[in-house]
Amino acid sequence: TSSPFRPQDEILALLLFGRPLQEITPFQALQLAQAAATLAGKSGPGMLGLARDKLGVDTLNVSQAEGGGTTVGAGKYITDRVFVGVEQGTEPDSRRFKTEIEITPNVTAKTTTGAEGGPSVGLEWKYDY
Repeated sequence: TSSPFRPQDEILALLLFGRPLQEITPFQALQLAQAAATLAGKSGPGMLGLARDKLGVDTLNVSQAEGGGTTVGAGKYITDRVFVGVEQGTEPDSRRFKTEIEITPNVTAKTTTGAEGGPSVGLEWKYDY
């Protein structure tokens, strides 16, 4: 529920994407429908889940940047602690490759390389409490 009153699909759009239902992309609308089905107890693998299974990857996502460009990303866990992925935007030179290596349960090394911005390396520290 919400105050002021809003329909449930509008509330879900705001929770998932931070924008009203009228401002989400068609792909986000599909994600919204899948989330609503899951919350209603009618879940299945969904379109992305089926595509992920067919491609043999662990992650598959489609996102839209603020500027309107679309990015498709896929990744695979090589081991429990090593993840590799690739993202491709709508621009020809927008491909990025990324690697994540879990050094300890709290520390992860991340690398990114691609045509835009050059390579980057970083360490991420997290603490779950």
